[in-house]
Amino acid sequence: MKNDLRPEHLSQEVTVALPLSVVLRITEDPQPAAVLQSSMQLPKIGEEFHGGKFSGVTLDGDQLAALVLLLGDFNGTFEEAKDWADKEDGVLPSRHDQLVLFKNMKGEFKEAYYWSGEQRAGAAGCAWSQGFGYGDQSWYAVSYRYRARAVRRIPIR
Repeated sequence: MKNDLRPEHLSQEVTVALPLSVVLRITEDPQPAAVLQSSMQLPKIGEEFHGGKFSGVTLDGDQLAALVLLLGDFNGTFEEAKDWADKEDGVLPSRHDQLVLFKNMKGEFKEAYYWSGEQRAGAAGCAWSQGFGYGDQSWYAVSYRYRARAVRRIPIR
């Protein structure tokens, strides 16, 4: 195969889909901004960042984002937790976010289940949660009362 790329081809913006395992490995690098060649300077895990604590790199849709764990803790049903997170100017973390939080910020959580912001596919009355004792993810009825933490995702450009 002939490589006939010219300099103008190399400067074009490209979208790359990364498996979650790669994203999690990126967060292990002490300087993830260097790995990502980003103009955004990312702090160390646990440092203050955008009104919370920098928790690592996650996905926001198909884009890499800095994950920020906000202060505060809530206990309630799934809908109550979503409303609370919105009032905190955040959202409930995705299941991917929760894996990053478990890996990098476990000490910020009680050994309990925490709501994710994702309902179970095919079961509107159930939503996913992350156990911060053993690291398991499971789904429960949205009427159950579990803990919640809010996050913010800041796009990495």
